[in-house]
Amino acid sequence: MEDAYIVTPSYKNSAHHIIMSNSSDNRMVELRKKMTQLGLKKNDAVNGVFLSTSSKVKEAAGISAHAHSKVHTEAYKKNVYDRLKNINDKDQFEEELMKIGDELRSGTFNI
Repeated sequence: MEDAYIVTPSYKNSAHHIIMSNSSDNRMVELRKKMTQLGLKKNDAVNGVFLSTSSKVKEAAGISAHAHSKVHTEAYKKNVYDRLKNINDKDQFEEELMKIGDELRSGTFNI
């Protein structure tokens, strides 16, 4: 993400793949295949967001973004999948990934 000029936060953080890169969950596997079909890669900046490593770091930094340690839930995977599964246009897919990233940073994405 740094190569894409995305500023790394000053607080302790983890780079989170919106479409989880190593998950064996069928929905994440399907979305990774869709990314490949659209010419995207799992490590593209559009599929990433910097999140605080923990709720403790989040609170200390005074930010609203979800903590990375809390996002790998069933609800998270379902909501990412539901938002992206029917998009077959690369630009629209990237736009939706960016919206999800914004919602993760603002703490409004349903996890």
